[in-house]
Amino acid sequence: MCTVSLVTTADRLRVMCNRDEQHTRPEARHPRPQATPSGFALMPTDPQAGGTWIAATSSGLVFALLNGDGPAPVGSVSRGHLIPSLAGCATLAEVIDCAERLCQMPWPAHRLIVANRRRALELRLRPRGLAVTELPLKTPAMITSSSLEADAVLPARRALFTSLVAGASDLLGAQDRFHRHRWADRAWASIDMRRHDGATHSITTVDVSADRVAMRYEPLRHAVGEPAWISLPRAAAAAAPLSKVS
Repeated sequence: MCTVSLVTTADRLRVMCNRDEQHTRPEARHPRPQATPSGFALMPTDPQAGGTWIAATSSGLVFALLNGDGPAPVGSVSRGHLIPSLAGCATLAEVIDCAERLCQMPWPAHRLIVANRRRALELRLRPRGLAVTELPLKTPAMITSSSLEADAVLPARRALFTSLVAGASDLLGAQDRFHRHRWADRAWASIDMRRHDGATHSITTVDVSADRVAMRYEPLRHAVGEPAWISLPRAAAAAAPLSKVS
């Protein structure tokens, strides 16, 4: 369960992600720079499974992971290991190549969003092959999932995103308000979700500009003070063509 949005302005890509989890899930470890084959990555880490749901790299790539529909395959590995397996890629084309090699692993159903300042893709790794869908970046985009009453929750969240963010004069401010929105009478369906068995644990913001990548991780259950931004200088990465994306 998560909600991810992508907004572009003239000089940057802004990705925000609300992580929804059960109350019993421990708080993630705060992001810190981690070395990768292509540079560095910022990612909070789940102490229970050792993986992550969001990352940003010095190559200018942003990854965000949402749950998919369907039962987990026998012997499945944690979805949280998917992003660390791809975070060393320097370009979207490299991500696709690497993801294709990982398709035979028994991943639970998922939707993996990967973007740079020019393009955004949704990937699904399945035994029968990699599914790649291009997401529009000329207009604000939002992807969400819910394990409870999805037929009611998902349309409500999409309508809210359209009304708050699409066409807003201050796109970044509107995006921030969207991710902090909670209906007084429908907290269980809200973006900042609250229900009997779970809640939104954190809001993570990633900002990608021409020269820097920055991440702000904000835990909501034990928040103390203003969350800090952590940044990395951008590494030079070749803009490889995406011939495998239709």
